[in-house]
Amino acid sequence: MKLFKLLTLLLSLTILSVANEAIKHPFLWEVKKGEQTFYLFGTMHLGDPKLQTLPKALKVAIDKSDEVRTEIPMDASFQMKNAALMLRSDNKSLQEIIPKSLYQRTENYIKQINPQLNLVPFDKMKIWALSVVISMLENQLKYPMVKAIDSEIYRYAQSKNKSVGGIETIEEQIAAMDMFTLEEQIMGLESILDYLEQSNGFIEEMKSLYMLGDEKKMMAFIEGTMFKIEKYKKFEEKFIQVLLYDRNRLMTQRIESLLKEHPTKRYLFAFGVMHFLGEKSVVEYLEYKGYNVNRVNRLKGKSMNFEQLDSYLLKKPGATFDYPFDEKVRVYRIAEKMFALTADDVPLEVNLKCDPIYALELRSIYEGVRAGYHMNKKHWNTVTLTDSDVDDESVKELIDHSYDLVFSKLTKKQKEMLQREML
Repeated sequence: MKLFKLLTLLLSLTILSVANEAIKHPFLWEVKKGEQTFYLFGTMHLGDPKLQTLPKALKVAIDKSDEVRTEIPMDASFQMKNAALMLRSDNKSLQEIIPKSLYQRTENYIKQINPQLNLVPFDKMKIWALSVVISMLENQLKYPMVKAIDSEIYRYAQSKNKSVGGIETIEEQIAAMDMFTLEEQIMGLESILDYLEQSNGFIEEMKSLYMLGDEKKMMAFIEGTMFKIEKYKKFEEKFIQVLLYDRNRLMTQRIESLLKEHPTKRYLFAFGVMHFLGEKSVVEYLEYKGYNVNRVNRLKGKSMNFEQLDSYLLKKPGATFDYPFDEKVRVYRIAEKMFALTADDVPLEVNLKCDPIYALELRSIYEGVRAGYHMNKKHWNTVTLTDSDVDDESVKELIDHSYDLVFSKLTKKQKEMLQREML
């Protein structure tokens, strides 16, 4: 029973790969070393509508990145290849491979889920693959068309024209599972059935903890599944070593290789969340190598105050300000054309010009960006700086964008005058 929990955790949170912000506190980390910044995101490889919608903080991180790497490529062709590699190459039937009593138990279980099912479609599967399938079968039948969050991350990155790929190959993941002997695989299947026959909502509890995003509670839950039954202890130790620790070390090495090869590129790495928790995790390996790893929620940066905002706005070439409306609202201009306005108030906000399509996109991603207050809502956004999910770096980028839009509409003579100021 305990081994089933361990198998399910590792398989759903480490290998094989919410409308409503169901994931309240995503397992998202920002990693820095010198001038380099990249992100880590912990996924869960189970289909569920509550897990499908990407958290806003994750979208922001993807938008800030140049490339997204999941465990393996998530393209349909790779997924078909994955399925093919889960099949045995011998000519034996499943009944010839596993004990008769275990075969009957397995078939009885799937018939309890759906009386129309039997083991015929699974006849050529490797035993470990059969264990994976039946452990996830009820969830899969409940949400047959729902993809795991890994696929949604991959799709979203592609929609934003980001480079995508995997940190491992499908062959490597399958090879890791194939390291277990037939006897060990049969042991895993028996343990899964032991648990499934007396299930108590384990998978739903695991989903709830993932959506909650509490590292301590997740780790306590995981540790509660390990090394409790002497019969399975050696198998569990091998399972943890092969599927977690060895892969974590390799993943870290490949992350570093990518960073060295492309030092100006910003990456987001999305792996099963267990790769980032506890000892010998990717996070621990990166920290050992001198990286500063910090858990983030909505990527909130240090809040820029009015003086810092004013200073950045006035550093733009040719920028001036006046008070055309009242003594409080300060308007910033270039060549008498407005590109920003703000007031020394709480919460601190700034109105910025924005490309109409980009403006809508920003409003869908950030809670701190809304249609321009008392402005043309098609072309202006109001950006909140106080206690906001829009970090200082993003605020500066949006100021630059607003300035560039206004600058692009100036006359040739006005541009030349401002460009001389830049020299």
